[in-house]
Amino acid sequence: APTFLGSRKGGMLLFAVDRYGYIPSIGLIFLCVLLGLWIAERWNARIAAGIAVVVIMILTFASRLQTKTWDSPEALFGKALAVTPDSVGSRVSLASVMLQAGNTEEAFGILKEGLKYGDDIELNLTAGQAYAQAGDTASAREQFAIVLNKNPKNPDALFALGSIDEQEENFDSALANYRKAVESDPSFVSAHNGIA
Repeated sequence: APTFLGSRKGGMLLFAVDRYGYIPSIGLIFLCVLLGLWIAERWNARIAAGIAVVVIMILTFASRLQTKTWDSPEALFGKALAVTPDSVGSRVSLASVMLQAGNTEEAFGILKEGLKYGDDIELNLTAGQAYAQAGDTASAREQFAIVLNKNPKNPDALFALGSIDEQEENFDSALANYRKAVESDPSFVSAHNGIA
């Protein structure tokens, strides 16, 4: 209950976050202690202690396995996709990590796999960024055009098109796209920088 209102962030629903289980686990721990006391009263205290040691060892091992999820961004987002394959946020984050590492083909594979679960603007935006990074500006433009067909005022797509125009020295077109991005989102600092 204390974390319920914080489960929606950045337009995403976060329902399987480890930290949301910390406070509710107090009740489970209390029940386990009561069970241990009941076993100690009914049976021998040594048996109860032995069971407690085994349970603690199992839980310690499970905790170590769970912390491996946080070893790297690839591990975290990979685990998130394994648990919830239709999560656009996890898919885009994993693809972005792959792009930053220079693994463009893997990023494309992750994004294409996501299309099975629905056509989402974020998938197209990230694919456009991947194409642009790979130097395929024509395909990047296609992806950003798809985004703008779905949402004509998407500032990220407008900014990306402006960036491509600027790199190709189409300064008038770049300026127009940067201005449209600022109209859509006046707080878009990168678009202001592009205009400058």
